[in-house]
Amino acid sequence: MKQVFILAFFTLLVLHASKSFAWGRKGHEIIAEIAFSRLSPKIKNTVLKYLDGLTIQQASTWMDDIRSNTSYRALEKAHYINIPSTSNPETDVQRELQKTFLELENKKSLSDSLIRLDLLKIFHLIGDLHQPLHTGYEADRGGNSVTVDFFGRKSNLHRVWDSQIIEKAEIDSVDIATYIVKLPKIDISSFSKVNISAWIQESHSHLAGVYMIQNGVIDDKYILNSVPVIELQLAKAALRLQRVLEIYFS
Repeated sequence: MKQVFILAFFTLLVLHASKSFAWGRKGHEIIAEIAFSRLSPKIKNTVLKYLDGLTIQQASTWMDDIRSNTSYRALEKAHYINIPSTSNPETDVQRELQKTFLELENKKSLSDSLIRLDLLKIFHLIGDLHQPLHTGYEADRGGNSVTVDFFGRKSNLHRVWDSQIIEKAEIDSVDIATYIVKLPKIDISSFSKVNISAWIQESHSHLAGVYMIQNGVIDDKYILNSVPVIELQLAKAALRLQRVLEIYFS
């Protein structure tokens, strides 16, 4: 049964990947692909209707792709939350998601364009908050100011966790789909509960390990210790995105 699920998932992945042009932000795409693959056909059709031609992968990275568009400047600080914060931004990932969920509770009163925008925010921001450094420290800009050596290349801690470990360890959608299949049902049920504040605290709790770097060098030992956290966070994000889509688009 597990083999059949993985084969079916891989087939779905190939079909969608053939239309995708943006594999650079692999973590977001992994989360979106798995969440979408687990939806009922009815919810899949509803989601695709509101995406209005965007692929699942494009939806997952849309909020990054429009950062240079001044029309969406209000969303610049919606990708993360500083813990603790000494400033008072107009929004952060927690407030933006709460606002989005509240709007979708009255979906019948919304225009299709606003529902589409809310859907795109859900696809991206649920992924963002599961990257520990998106729930990081204001002082170092979520690890962006922490310079590290990544196997002989200059990088920063945020970039390492956003993409470089995923690429180095060759983590892909099939890996995370298999990871979820092996989870006990009780864990899947627990992980699928919708609680934005709890999600953020979970993500933030991983920061001690994230900053455990010897002499500013990211080495094989650091990768080995980090991969299980990344796999867990990607799996949680996929299950939670799935659940949110089921709640608001069934």
